[in-house]
Order: sequence, then structure tokens, then C-alpha cells
Amino acid sequence: MADIVWADVTGMFPGDTVLASVPVAAQTNILAYVNGDLSSAYFATDSTFKLARIYMAAHMATVGSRAGAVTSGPLQSATSGNVSMTYANVTQAAFYTSTTSYGELYNGLLQSQPGRIVNRTWG
Repeated sequence: MADIVWADVTGMFPGDTVLASVPVAAQTNILAYVNGDLSSAYFATDSTFKLARIYMAAHMATVGSRAGAVTSGPLQSATSGNVSMTYANVTQAAFYTSTTSYGELYNGLLQSQPGRIVNRTWG
């Protein structure tokens, strides 16, 4: 299966201004990951594998666009006179696929694949 290119991602979601404005260096790194590290063996067809890579690339770009907008640190709130400070406490959960609509699409696609692991308890 051929690698996806950034036009595949923006073509899938043409109205998304975040995806349209991803810097070329970020596009290159995201595409290297989704084209090289996601396994085609998990997906039933080439078309679902392509779709999964598009969804994951869109998810990573969306999460990446949020990174510069957040100050992280242990301080949650402090006030002294007229000055106050509050920092967000960012954890690894920000990178989970359930944090964007594109990640949710990826999760849904994974759940529909025959290669998924199903845990069952028989009692």
C-alpha cells in the first residue's frame, strides 16, 4: 500500500483550518509516523488501513496544534493582591485518541477490525 500524503488528510477534511495550517516539518514527522509505524496487518483491507492513517494523522495534528496554547505545571492557582496565576495541569491523557473527533474516528475504525483483541470473562 502506498504511503499517504498530507493532501490525503486535508482532502478528507477540507474545512478544517487547523489541518490546512500544519507546518511542513510537522506534516513530515506525522506522515513518517503513520506511514512507518502503523501496521497494515491489523486492518482488514488496504482502504481501511489508509483511512486509519488519515484519521491518526489528523488526530496528531489537532493535538499538536493545542500544545503551544497551554502552559503546564504544578501550580493550579495563586493570588497575591491584584495578581493571580493559574496553570493547566497537562498529562499524557492529552494524547489519547479519545481527545479529538479524528481520534474517535480512528478508535471506531479499530473496533470494526477483525484483528482487535476482545477480552471476555466467562463465568
